[in-house]
Amino acid sequence: KYFQVSGALGIQKTIFLPTGGSPDNRGYEVHEKDLLKKQKKYRKKIIGFCSVNEADPKNAEKFEKCLRKGGKGLKLLGGHPALYDEPLNSKKMMKVYEVAKKYHVPVLFHGSIINIPEMENQIRDFVGEFPGITFIHAHYCSSIKKGVNLERCAKLLDDFPNLQVDISLGHGINDLIRYLQ
Repeated sequence: KYFQVSGALGIQKTIFLPTGGSPDNRGYEVHEKDLLKKQKKYRKKIIGFCSVNEADPKNAEKFEKCLRKGGKGLKLLGGHPALYDEPLNSKKMMKVYEVAKKYHVPVLFHGSIINIPEMENQIRDFVGEFPGITFIHAHYCSSIKKGVNLERCAKLLDDFPNLQVDISLGHGINDLIRYLQ
């Protein structure tokens, strides 16, 4: 059904992200395994990303294993306020970014600069440390629920040419509309 709808809309390929639940991205490995199988089957239509539990000491090894199996990028949930248990600039995470650098893959991350005060400095650390990686900051640099700050987000984008922003909103559209009014 998805391919019928996407085809009717002219969508040729879609990135799918294997995420799990809080507090630690629980279940992502099952979703990742299933996604990579589907990517092989529908390789002309699906781009599958990998995921990790940021606090897992073996997260870099697991990420590299996923890439060797066909993953095309990384989706992080750890900067999302409900899943935040490991700084995104920790030593464990820096090893993960080394793997992304080695395989030349993008990294999509959550990181609410509104809800987690130290997040902006963390972003500056890891995005600045790896200028060769394309980093994609989800949801206008925020979790949307507690507000957005497009000026601070724009400043990050201006400061780091390797940083992009994802404009998906989830259920936060009303908050964004209020912000823009």
